[in-house]
Amino acid sequence: MPDGYCGSFRVEAFTSVSTGAESAKFGIIKDSLEKFFSIKFDYSKIYTVLGEWTGYLVEKAKVNSCELHLSSKFVQHASVGKFGDLDYIDLEFGVSRDAHSTLRFSLKVSVEGFNACPCTMGYTSEILGIKKDSKGGVFSVTHNQRTRLSATLTSSIPFSVNFRKLAGRLRESMGGHLLEKGTDLEEARIVIDAHKNSRLIEDAVREAAVGISAEQGIDSETNLRVEGTSLESIHHHDAYAIMDLKISELRSLLD
Repeated sequence: MPDGYCGSFRVEAFTSVSTGAESAKFGIIKDSLEKFFSIKFDYSKIYTVLGEWTGYLVEKAKVNSCELHLSSKFVQHASVGKFGDLDYIDLEFGVSRDAHSTLRFSLKVSVEGFNACPCTMGYTSEILGIKKDSKGGVFSVTHNQRTRLSATLTSSIPFSVNFRKLAGRLRESMGGHLLEKGTDLEEARIVIDAHKNSRLIEDAVREAAVGISAEQGIDSETNLRVEGTSLESIHHHDAYAIMDLKISELRSLLD
């Protein structure tokens, strides 16, 4: 299967129409969305299409403001393991238009992987009699947890940044990647690599934000929101972390 978008895409519309507004306005919104679904368009022009449709809703439905979000899944081949593998990227493109026809653009990229928790490694190594290596590090047993990371960019100008690179930055910040299929040996190697690179969810979020801030083509006034969730395997709760700030603020912290 070649790399590309798969499955269906979904469009959501959010408008400032009140609950007491005329049903005709809702009819216009419904008709416009149905028309939107019937269009075959180039994804490279997605912001143009969404922008035009927000203008259509504002003009025809006489709403003060509106948002359109298009969600899709991108699948690409990944050179992992004997069989090769598939890499899934969840995407969400968004455009909002306010009462002054000011446009805001957003791009959300989400991926999944897993992390090995570092919290118990010191204790498990002591219990099992595992000594530190020559670099002073400890490699021991711990629990794995499924991890989901997302990065959302918001700006007044459309994005030209490559979403695959953003997904790559997110994946680099996680301890291990997921396999579509693989041998027992390949699974063992992935688990060992994750244990050698154990991290908390807040570490993954921080590292992803730093990596994305280094990408070319992202305006300094762009807002970056990185969110991470660890689906904890031995706790009743999950762990969540977030960073939300302008690219310029993040870059100044790193200088």
